[in-house]
Amino acid sequence: MGLVGPAVVSVLIRTILLLLALSVLGGCAGLPTRTPQEPTASPSGRTPRFEIFEAVLTGQGAYANPFQDVSVTMTFVAPDGRELKAPAFYDGDSTWRARIAPDMFGTWHYRSTASNPSDSGLHGIVGEFDCVTSAAKGFIGPDPRAPYWFAFSDGSPFYGIGDTAYGLVSGVSDRQLVQYLDERARQGFNFIRIFASGFPLPERRNLSVDDSWPWGGTPEQPDYDRFNPRFFQRLERLVKELARRDMYAEVLIFNYYDRPFVDPSQWTAEREESWARHVISRLAAFRSVFLWTVANEYENYPNGKYRYDGAADDAWAKRMGAMFRRLDPEGHPTTAHNFSFDSDGGIGERFGKGDEISVLSQQEWGEATWRGRYLDGSAVGIERAIQVDRRFDKPVINTENGYEWLSGHADFGQQASGTDKSRRAAWRVFMGGGASYAAGFGGTWRGTDNYHWRGTDKQLRFRLQDMGLGSQIRHLRAFIDRTDFRAMLPVQDTVNAPNLCLAAPGSEYVAYAPGGGSISIDLSTQAGRIFRASSYDPRTGRVRRLPPARGGSVSTFRGPRSHDWVLHLESR
Repeated sequence: MGLVGPAVVSVLIRTILLLLALSVLGGCAGLPTRTPQEPTASPSGRTPRFEIFEAVLTGQGAYANPFQDVSVTMTFVAPDGRELKAPAFYDGDSTWRARIAPDMFGTWHYRSTASNPSDSGLHGIVGEFDCVTSAAKGFIGPDPRAPYWFAFSDGSPFYGIGDTAYGLVSGVSDRQLVQYLDERARQGFNFIRIFASGFPLPERRNLSVDDSWPWGGTPEQPDYDRFNPRFFQRLERLVKELARRDMYAEVLIFNYYDRPFVDPSQWTAEREESWARHVISRLAAFRSVFLWTVANEYENYPNGKYRYDGAADDAWAKRMGAMFRRLDPEGHPTTAHNFSFDSDGGIGERFGKGDEISVLSQQEWGEATWRGRYLDGSAVGIERAIQVDRRFDKPVINTENGYEWLSGHADFGQQASGTDKSRRAAWRVFMGGGASYAAGFGGTWRGTDNYHWRGTDKQLRFRLQDMGLGSQIRHLRAFIDRTDFRAMLPVQDTVNAPNLCLAAPGSEYVAYAPGGGSISIDLSTQAGRIFRASSYDPRTGRVRRLPPARGGSVSTFRGPRSHDWVLHLESR
């Protein structure tokens, strides 16, 4: 063949550019195939700190069921001699993968151990890579210097503002998923609560069974001893989509609302551990994983019935927490979400001692009354529960306190909350010293499309709308970001009841009037100090300057009588 002429080259260049443009446009409609956190095994052997290194192994043996017939563990040795063990997972086509996100600069070594030592592709594989500098903040965990709070590995703080979309991985289309995450990121949310399994069995209209079924076989003829790599690759893409938006995942490992989890005859202890191992080995190395949750309303174990069996349920949750720690080389925090309301705390009594459960998660909705379309009320009680459990020196979070109602949408069993009550709940978590907050919205909390509420004719379509709470949560996030939140502690006796107060005495005060009216704040111990004062409207984000407050006495500030408001004092 002769040399290609200039005209042909020009045509080829234009064609290539057109194809690239089309591929970018096509990626906008669905989930991208590559993102910054996608696992790669760098040919150069250089992996940035807190990014993912992936060792890929090719099995040489013939296995009837590679998910069960052989197990592989990769031991990673850090430059300081620490050993981290990461289970490898089978990803189809005779391929096993082991992942880690190195936390120390220098040369790391690794070696594989397989339960079948004769498989030369899986056992005794050795290698090394260099961990190099990066700008990543690292992983989220309890702050070792301030145990009430969360921080990244580099010490920078993390206050979680979360939303709930349980079935997101399997319940909506790619386009719906991207639109949802974009909207929540715009509204200031930084983590989403999801089931690792999605909801395996409800009606589907947007995804194929191959994309939405986690196990082998089909929903009609399941094989719970195998996993569907295509489903889990979609789960990974969801986690990467969160990372693209600087958002994080609370991963609920077990789903005790759906089969097979609620069928003890099918969901054996062996399958329980196999499931946890597969989920954690796939996701643990992602920085965008915030928290493992044993189960939502863990008291439903083992049969999906709303019944708390006391020590038996607690022991199971602790056993799962210990297993997660063993399987997770990155050490993500673990919690157990409860269904039992307890305004005097109580979760701390179950899980405050010991290290199996490192975060105390509460479901407390506070006081409210059904108003025909939704619950409304002061939400009092939420902050008290948090304050009681803070004595265990662990982060205390509230991850269910009401789902904002949506006009024209099913009320899903009189569980919808009015916008005012939902906003008050969020601020009460903040004022109680909660380390993170999450609730949800009537149109998206289930995270699935075309679902009928518990066999009724009430259809819960996925609707990315809200009645105002979304923008109000953005205002909460903006306010927290401008305060020294982690330096403040609840000091309720500093203000007149029923108002609430956080303070770093002498430096900063935040007082919240959930019912409006005047706030009187006791500054008698701060003689000689002058504080800048402002009011904040939690509905609109509007800031108004107020006359300064002088220490040495009680200062009173008038606020609106028609709605809640915030008083903010800062030392000059």
